[in-house]
Amino acid sequence: MKKILKSILILTLVISSAYGVAKSGAWFTDEEQVLGNRIDTGTIDIAVNELSNTQMNLIDMKPGQVDYLDYIIHNTGSNPANIFKVLYNNDHFNVDTSEPECLAEGGTWDESTSECSSNTPIDNLGTQIKYDMRVELYNGNPDTTGERIWWETIYLDSDDVKLSTLWNDKMSLGMVPAGWYLKVMQSYHMDEEAGNEYQGDALTFDIRFEAEQLGKSVLVLENKYEANGADPHHVWDGISATLGYSVRDRTFDYSLTTAGISGDYTLIAWESPDNSWTWADRESEAVVLAHISGNVTGLQDSVELNRNLINAKVWLVPGNFGTVGGLATGFTEWTGSMPTDTLFDTGLMDYYDADIY
Repeated sequence: MKKILKSILILTLVISSAYGVAKSGAWFTDEEQVLGNRIDTGTIDIAVNELSNTQMNLIDMKPGQVDYLDYIIHNTGSNPANIFKVLYNNDHFNVDTSEPECLAEGGTWDESTSECSSNTPIDNLGTQIKYDMRVELYNGNPDTTGERIWWETIYLDSDDVKLSTLWNDKMSLGMVPAGWYLKVMQSYHMDEEAGNEYQGDALTFDIRFEAEQLGKSVLVLENKYEANGADPHHVWDGISATLGYSVRDRTFDYSLTTAGISGDYTLIAWESPDNSWTWADRESEAVVLAHISGNVTGLQDSVELNRNLINAKVWLVPGNFGTVGGLATGFTEWTGSMPTDTLFDTGLMDYYDADIY
């Protein structure tokens, strides 16, 4: 009983003491305020030149004939965006049947009625149209004072890519910074070997351009011919890398998957504030994002960069250069042709360090 009373007494004294201090106002205090906080959402918006409302009508196309169609995409939003192109809603049909087409399709032609019978229609014109595509990035309107900053050819005529293989594919055209322009140049080439079964045929399809915020889609690295020349273009040999990353964070958080490589590689981001990417500046501007040995699948890591990467090229280069998070020291100039096992960006990349305002 005495122990209980003693505990009650001590508790009472403590409470009384605290009350006394509070009553006298004897507190050490400080207060700081951060006023006017605000969060705004940016915009993702693109505009396509006047051709976007004009149907492409290639009339009386013949084997060996090439027709061209260009678009200019303007990023009118407040954020950089990855741009994609989709060919969809395709349909093949026969418009007119000639005697040569009838016979080529195994039919019987009636001269008196100009009609074909017992033929097996072959309506797949998309298998006979070769598709070429090139993209060029400009820091202003390419029709006026815009300067070409980055470019690549995605499909060459010699790649023999047919329209029929591209239906509904989401083709990456690259990243377009806010306010910049992307020129998309296409050609449609009817195969010289197309037979009479394609006379009088028609093909219709729609084109859709999509813009996505950075970080939602991954950046693909591909093997290229003439990668540092006037006409870099994809090889499409199965050697590639896929880089996913958070566009804004305190660290560069990424995932990396590669295919068809062997040996040591260094993943570098080559930033160039003046958009020149000259060899003379390579060791002062190329930062190391990762070192790998052989193929990797879903490799994930975080790198403290303490810097932004704006309009940066991203390359996966054979060899071991610098330290992760630092500069790519020892990254020397190639002589002669580019190494066939180097993988190059298919669009520029932006990364914003969340600790830098």
